[in-house]
Amino acid sequence: MIRKHGHLALVLVLCTLGISVQYSSLARREFGNGKATATNTSQAHHPSVVATGLTRPLSVSSTLGDVEPWPNGDCPIISGPVEPIEQNGQVVGSTVAISWVPCSSVSPGVSPLTNDPGWICAGEPPFAFTIGSASSNCYWGEGGGAIPNLGGPLYYLTNSTGHRVYLHQNSDGSGWSDCFGHGDAYHIGTVDAYAGSLTLSTDSSECMPNGSSGICITQAPMAFTVGSISGAPPTCYQGTGLYSQPTQNIYFLVNGTGYQLDLYQNSNGTGWKDCFDNNGAYLVWGLRDENPGSLRITTTTGTC
Repeated sequence: MIRKHGHLALVLVLCTLGISVQYSSLARREFGNGKATATNTSQAHHPSVVATGLTRPLSVSSTLGDVEPWPNGDCPIISGPVEPIEQNGQVVGSTVAISWVPCSSVSPGVSPLTNDPGWICAGEPPFAFTIGSASSNCYWGEGGGAIPNLGGPLYYLTNSTGHRVYLHQNSDGSGWSDCFGHGDAYHIGTVDAYAGSLTLSTDSSECMPNGSSGICITQAPMAFTVGSISGAPPTCYQGTGLYSQPTQNIYFLVNGTGYQLDLYQNSNGTGWKDCFDNNGAYLVWGLRDENPGSLRITTTTGTC
């Protein structure tokens, strides 16, 4: 199994000017407030979802086409430790700083065959996930107030909470707001990208944002991958089973399916296998998981 709750270190070497850059150690942190270790909070009640009339992979690309949303078309590295996001004395999420560097100037410092992915959250309660210019963040704990400091501008948001997620204009939740329904991944539009705060609601009814685009075919439990747009258009996977031709050049992998997710070396589910917990988000760029031969949404709950 590729991810354990021990120390995770991802080392990258920046070749430009001969400068070495390393990932910070991503050891599992004791956040306090009962968040010392990951707890099995898998969504066992989530059914297998297969849209009628569609065959695997149940996926749809965003309307971006071949346009790279990332800064200068660069690639992401984790540039700091995983830190808690706190609200009123409670941990309501986790955040990790992201830096963007020229893809051609970075190579793995250790063999991708033995390296672990950088986890941003793993085995948490159902969560929302944002990918921004300055950080990638996981959020859980519905019913609280507005959470500021989103690390924007934002590029993508996934919602696996079971409830609505709102982006607000200002850091205190005032001004305009835009609603993001459960069970979907979204490309963030120009206005929403500069939101000042995020709220996790307790409203389970569906909605769609006004200024951003939903990517999944249906609003249902899903896994989501996104990377270099030319090789990995933003893709949702909905429904258990083996997907023999997943997208390639993956940067981020999000598992909100309710089950463990496996990546395999070969298209028929053979060769090496790496397991990813439900309710987890990972940075896999530069590892063997960046270009898997197949992807399986299992029927297994619990941690890998």
